[in-house]
Amino acid sequence: MEGVVLCEWSRSLLEAGRIEDARARALAAQAAFQASDQDPTAWFLLGKLFLSLGGRNEARGLLSRYLVEAPGGRFAQPARELLERAR
Repeated sequence: MEGVVLCEWSRSLLEAGRIEDARARALAAQAAFQASDQDPTAWFLLGKLFLSLGGRNEARGLLSRYLVEAPGGRFAQPARELLERAR
């Protein structure tokens, strides 16, 4: 749950133009998700967030992880599209 809250907070900070604060919260969200065994959707959401923050390498890793864990999941096609944009 902590990771979801941090992810949403990061998205809000990004929308407010507070890029560095958003990046810090995104990293904290990533750590929280790694510490717990989350639904693979967390990796998709974080990948999308990092791509928005300009973190292409982070986004590629997270989106790839989502596709490994949920290749036929709800967000598989959007994840593939975002992964292509992150290249």
